[in-house]
Amino acid sequence: MASSSSSSPCQQRHPVEIQRLELMHCYVKWERYDDAQSLGLTLLASLSAKTKAKGRVVPELRKHNHHKDTALLILEVVVTLVQCVANARTKDEQDYHRLISMVNQLQPWLRVIGVDGYEKLYKMLLSYMSKCALFLVGEHASFDVNLTHKFFVETFSEYKRLFLNECIKFLSEAISTMSDMYEKDKEACGSANLLATAYCLRALSAQEAEPNSKLYVQDIGCALKLWLNEDHSQFIKHTDMVSHNTFILLYHVGDLLSLKGNMEFHPEIYELIIRFFTCKKHVSVKECLVMLWQSKSLSHGLCMSDVDDSFILTFSKHCNLFQSLEFWKSCMENIKSLEVGFQQCFSVISTLSSPSTCSRDHAAECTHVTIDDIKKCASDLSNTNDVPLASRSLFLSANLYYGLSERMILKGSMIEAFFAGEEAYRLRVKLFREYFTCSTEKHKEIIGDNGEIIQKQGYGLKSFGMHSSVATTCLYDKGSSDIDFILTPWNVLRCYLESTLQVATIHEILGNGSQAESFLQLGKNISYFQGLPVFLVSFSIALGKVYRKQHHWYLAEKELESARAVLFDNHNHISCLKCKLVLEVTLNQQFGDLFRSRFYSKDDDRSKGLTESEHFYRSAIEKLKLSEWKNCVSNPKETSSRNMMFCDTVLNDGKDVNVSSDCGNHEKLKAVRPKATGNSKKAAKVLPQEQKLTSRITRSSKLKNESFQNELKWRHKSSVDCIVSCKCEVTCVFDEANCWHCVPFGVMKSSSLTSVMKMKWECIRRRFLLKLFIGTGKCLSARGDTDGALKVFLESISVLVNRSTFYPSKFKISFTFLAELVNKNVISDAFAIEHAALLYNICWFSLRSSCGNGARNHSCDIPIPVVVSGLKLSFIVAREVPELFQKISRLLAVLYTLSPSNKAFSMFTSYNTSLSESKWASYFHQASVGTHTNYQFPYLETQMNQKTMIVDGSFSSGSASLSLHSLAPKSVLELEAFILEYFRGLPRATIICLSMLGDAYASWLGDLLPCKPHTRAWVMFSRLNSDCAPFVVVLPIDSILAGSLKDNEDTSSDIIFDTNCSDDPWVCPWGRTITLVDEIAPLLRKILEENYVLSTKKCTSRDPKGNKKRKLDQRLCNLLRDMEDLWFGPWKHFLLGEMSDHKQTEFLQKKLVKDLKSMCKIDVDEDIIKAVVRGGVHQKECLSELMLKKGCYIGGRECSSLVSEALLNVMHEFGQEGSVDREPVILVTEFDLHMLPWESLPVLRNQEVYRMPSVFSILWTYDKCYHFREKDGKYSTLYPTIDPLDAYYLLNLGDNLREAKFGNWFKDKILKGTTGTSPSKNELSTALKDHDLFIYVGHGNGLQYIPGAEIQQLDRCAAALLLGCGSGSLLLNGSYIPNGAPLYYLSAGSPVIIATLWDVVHTEIGLFGEAVFNKWINTGHCSQCTITTNIDGEKKTKG
Repeated sequence: MASSSSSSPCQQRHPVEIQRLELMHCYVKWERYDDAQSLGLTLLASLSAKTKAKGRVVPELRKHNHHKDTALLILEVVVTLVQCVANARTKDEQDYHRLISMVNQLQPWLRVIGVDGYEKLYKMLLSYMSKCALFLVGEHASFDVNLTHKFFVETFSEYKRLFLNECIKFLSEAISTMSDMYEKDKEACGSANLLATAYCLRALSAQEAEPNSKLYVQDIGCALKLWLNEDHSQFIKHTDMVSHNTFILLYHVGDLLSLKGNMEFHPEIYELIIRFFTCKKHVSVKECLVMLWQSKSLSHGLCMSDVDDSFILTFSKHCNLFQSLEFWKSCMENIKSLEVGFQQCFSVISTLSSPSTCSRDHAAECTHVTIDDIKKCASDLSNTNDVPLASRSLFLSANLYYGLSERMILKGSMIEAFFAGEEAYRLRVKLFREYFTCSTEKHKEIIGDNGEIIQKQGYGLKSFGMHSSVATTCLYDKGSSDIDFILTPWNVLRCYLESTLQVATIHEILGNGSQAESFLQLGKNISYFQGLPVFLVSFSIALGKVYRKQHHWYLAEKELESARAVLFDNHNHISCLKCKLVLEVTLNQQFGDLFRSRFYSKDDDRSKGLTESEHFYRSAIEKLKLSEWKNCVSNPKETSSRNMMFCDTVLNDGKDVNVSSDCGNHEKLKAVRPKATGNSKKAAKVLPQEQKLTSRITRSSKLKNESFQNELKWRHKSSVDCIVSCKCEVTCVFDEANCWHCVPFGVMKSSSLTSVMKMKWECIRRRFLLKLFIGTGKCLSARGDTDGALKVFLESISVLVNRSTFYPSKFKISFTFLAELVNKNVISDAFAIEHAALLYNICWFSLRSSCGNGARNHSCDIPIPVVVSGLKLSFIVAREVPELFQKISRLLAVLYTLSPSNKAFSMFTSYNTSLSESKWASYFHQASVGTHTNYQFPYLETQMNQKTMIVDGSFSSGSASLSLHSLAPKSVLELEAFILEYFRGLPRATIICLSMLGDAYASWLGDLLPCKPHTRAWVMFSRLNSDCAPFVVVLPIDSILAGSLKDNEDTSSDIIFDTNCSDDPWVCPWGRTITLVDEIAPLLRKILEENYVLSTKKCTSRDPKGNKKRKLDQRLCNLLRDMEDLWFGPWKHFLLGEMSDHKQTEFLQKKLVKDLKSMCKIDVDEDIIKAVVRGGVHQKECLSELMLKKGCYIGGRECSSLVSEALLNVMHEFGQEGSVDREPVILVTEFDLHMLPWESLPVLRNQEVYRMPSVFSILWTYDKCYHFREKDGKYSTLYPTIDPLDAYYLLNLGDNLREAKFGNWFKDKILKGTTGTSPSKNELSTALKDHDLFIYVGHGNGLQYIPGAEIQQLDRCAAALLLGCGSGSLLLNGSYIPNGAPLYYLSAGSPVIIATLWDVVHTEIGLFGEAVFNKWINTGHCSQCTITTNIDGEKKTKG
């Protein structure tokens, strides 16, 4: 070996040592290995003469010898010493122990050299170590087995530091050698153990090198076969280190397989772990169970079951009591977190029970745990200061939060689910970062030839890896030998990905599509990098769903096809049959949803429509009825199940018992289960249950108590005896003739783990069936197959009540039966959202089928009161699921608006109620507008100060307590009182809510009304004010296809525009998706595009540019006039604010009431008269319609005049309308209508108008502003004050002259800010928090300098004046919350935002900005603004 240390600096520093090193090389060349070793050890001793520590061979790294040349010298000496041992093939064990010590002590010196400096020498070191390791293996009979194992692992570890491929090559060579040896002597347990270890190490290394390779399965199988050798259990008793490392290795291999979804070898792995415990550690079976449970090693990733069947089968061989839930609970009772976690995993069973069965037995207590218990236990773990238990505590705490989040998702409590899921994710990210590292890269948006997005802009994963080798850490634990808790990187990765998917799912449900997409993309990329098929399929399916709801059809289909390909390729490697079926069912469901959504879309090829959608749904249903799902829980004996709907246990008509759906109120209810008789098998009425409603128990059932007690004595034997005797845990506890609502009681009575697992799977299966039946029913209904849809919807009802869903029920299910269910309010937490969705879809189907086309279809007929009751029940249940909540609210609003005008809908309002139809209708209407944004404000507030969160999901803020229950109460019984209180809490300002009804509503309403209007859409608006009654109006609207219909002039564009002349093509401010507005007012999009092209100054025309601008402005004015006339007609005046002179309106109100009673003999609601008179409207026909129809009008724009004379007399008392002073109006529109310049309608041009995304956001913003005024001691004003001189500006126009002018003006006013530069995010965040006003003058909305996510995280935010192109526009995001600066600023608490809807030339926006600034400054006092957002579509924004 030529000396690598003979460089000039090294010779100067260590001249003697260099000469000795050269002599060592000579000894090696002469094969005098003993002399070489002696000289080498002397050399190392001389280098560490002053710092030599006991037991060290390699000098210790200190400051005085911290030199690269010294490190190189030491490395070369160590390499030569290893070479001597390898070449000498010595059998002195001390030599090999010394080599291991030297290699470990060498590591600090390697860091001094650097990888580039030592790579060549290090490869030589590994080559010689490999030679030594193979010699030890070949001569294993001559060496201690622990030494051989230790040296082998050390060699492997050193290879893994840098050379993964070389490591695999070394392992392959070792496996080949050891395999030959094992074939010759199979009784040599030491070689078998080492060979098995090598197989596992190669499997783990291969996972790192080629994650998508399937060769690891074969290696693991070979290893397990060797370890399960009969002689191996005797062998491990005498080999401490080998058995310990083997056990750790088993854990890593098992967790890797679980991560991959492959449980094929887990019975063998569990068997080996049990042997290790019983043979080596002498611990009880209970302790073994506890260790496996706490590390989540009993099931694979994303498995719906908490305990895999393979574990149940394996462990049952070692413990007769293993099946008992009581046994499991006893195992966990000494560790609070495990006990709570175990109870939480099975708490879903109690939510299925009817009230009479919910808490009938002590077995229910086995799974009873409250939300507060879980939170406290998880919080105690995550806040511990015990550093050695940090990882374990974080892991267990995260598991509890994760389980709680899953429980809340099923219940529909999405806000509670969000906080628990976010906390679990935060804790798991901490652990994830300890093991893994990754980097990202930005992707550009790619648009296809047809305008379809084929790649979205965002971030993708560039690299992903581990901080340290998994295979190294799993084998050679140099620390403690304690194995009470083992956390492998594979387990950490699994939990991290599970939390990523969970948080993404919650974001998706809450309407945060962009957030959900980011999480899903990250999870998918990691799953792809690591070759994790179950996770990859799950993330791809979820992404496909997000893209579908964003209307990115190409991307959605691409993701689903990708998931299908991965599932097909890994069909044999995903061993859990039910999880595989769940993935297939989910995939088919999403394909069905995709093709059905495409059919309804306005901007996509509809060729793949309802037929394919129905095919996918039915295919998924067939998979859910395969024999693999049948068991004693899901499919009792056919003879008794076909007949059964409800047993006498749930026939209740008497005494009231309060029952919570959460079973948190764990009262002991008396068992009232009668003895099973032939008569008990008949169908009976279902027990009522609502989310905190009153339930009833029959007197007749009480008479059977005595016989029941006798029967109970006969049946009361231990669950273990039952299992042993009949092997069917459920049916031995309760008679199989009982109904579906009795099954949970039977399951818990059995106290059988297997039965509980089967029950959970059955819940999952039924949940999927409900979704698929709903989808199928929608397809059939859209195709006009009413009878087919009716049959499917009736079958979906049977899923909720039938004992078995595998056979047709002899009990006839009809919509009449559904009416009974609705009246009884039967909804369990386990199917809460699915039940609500089913009720909504059945009610909507019934309305369209029985009331459409002028004829009633009696087979689909549900009484209107039942429809309304069912929708109200669904409304309550879905209050935290915005998409479903919005649909239900919209339908209820329409029904209540119809009730005064249509006899068919008037009967449900005749019941005793203190609310008028207009209050019901307007409340539900406002709940349907801006619904998704309501879920953003509260949780952002709580993110800011989590101490304000209350257990029930409410959040304290300022003077009042804001919560999501401000949107809806928890119970239908509380709804009426809630709405009354809701209207009392509205601000005094007038609020106008605007939405459009398209698609199915258009044709349905057209068929219902006598006028039979043929229109593509209806406009619905409601007017709310805390001082007077609300009213609601629904009008048919005509499409505006080209220009004004009133002018004879040609309004088509005579400007020659070349839309391709601009370097940057025009991008529609609200996105590429075709909306309803694009259909009924396509001229708007065209005007904006031509305006953009004109502003680029690259267009050719014979007309001067000024003429082009004037013509374009005229077209916009015509469009606005048509909107006003063709959409609203005379009803346009109801968009105005109240008259400021309240004294006059009160006088006129009293006069009108008196005249109507005396002249017209009409007794009308004085609140309605108050509302319409305060509007000061000069349209007597409209007023008469509203007064006679109780504040609800639906019909044509032209109205009849029934009380015109009385109204005419009152109208003369008003002055000219233009001279009337009016209060401001707050406009709340659907996001699909946001792009329209409502403020510029002719009727509103003299009206002060503001916008807000929802009514709830108004209350939230006021509450937040009040909170900060209270904090700052400012009580003098009702509204927040804004000092325009307390401002921060960001000026970046790219126009030097304009920047100079603005910059000088800002400096003259001594304002703080920056010009022409990009401030940091922190600087802008501080400015937004510390100033009253933020002024942005530049391109776009300024989010390129501070992202929206950063703004949302602020605890307070300044008012914002955003003077840039489209700074106030919202980019639509399909079914999700749109993206845009106004929403970000509002959610941070900004009291007002002034911005532009469209592109504006910078010279014109500059002029407007100057006018606004001068107006503010010259007033000489602070301006007061309302707590709303002002976004005007004109170049001049109204202040």
